[in-house]
Amino acid sequence: TDHNRDGTPDQLTVHVALSMVGLLVIAFGTGGIKPCVAAFGGDQFEEYQDKQRARFFSIFYLSINAGSLLSTIITPILRAQECGIHSQQKCYPLAFGVPAALMFVALIVYRSEE
Repeated sequence: TDHNRDGTPDQLTVHVALSMVGLLVIAFGTGGIKPCVAAFGGDQFEEYQDKQRARFFSIFYLSINAGSLLSTIITPILRAQECGIHSQQKCYPLAFGVPAALMFVALIVYRSEE
């Protein structure tokens, strides 16, 4: 919380500790899924389906790179917005909240397909 309304959290050590926990969770999740996604996708095809496998990898890598390009452009725009209840400052919650919300939507879509 920010009781004195200066734009910085009152308990900075708690915020730093939570930030480190969040980074560790991200690192653990990314390290667990990134090496496996392409292999799992390629395993869906039989030996005689070379054309479909090639199409899958083309679309897969196009999607990865398009997402990277869009996030590189959009995230700084969102961060540059001014927001805050007590003081106007750069809006990191918006810059990180939009991707988090989109990941949640992707999870819902994924779970609805099962």
